[in-house]
Amino acid sequence: MPLSRHMLSAMDLEKALDAVRTKTWYRMRQKGRGAMASSQEILGHIVDEVEEYRDEVHAKSDGEAKVQELLDIAVAAIWGIASIRAGGTDR
Repeated sequence: MPLSRHMLSAMDLEKALDAVRTKTWYRMRQKGRGAMASSQEILGHIVDEVEEYRDEVHAKSDGEAKVQELLDIAVAAIWGIASIRAGGTDR
């Protein structure tokens, strides 16, 4: 039997984007504004975060723990995009 999907509202998406923005600025204050130096570094950050999300899923953690890991994945991806577009990586 297929899963039924809950329909997301525009507000659901806006809240998620706000959370990503907030976490991105938090990480910037925490770690500075340095670009990632290479595509390999970007990949390493994203893979690490995906593995942490997988661990939370396998541990059957609560939704908030999984959300925090998804935010970390999003921040790593955004930081990677910004790094490439700013010319800070090997492209």
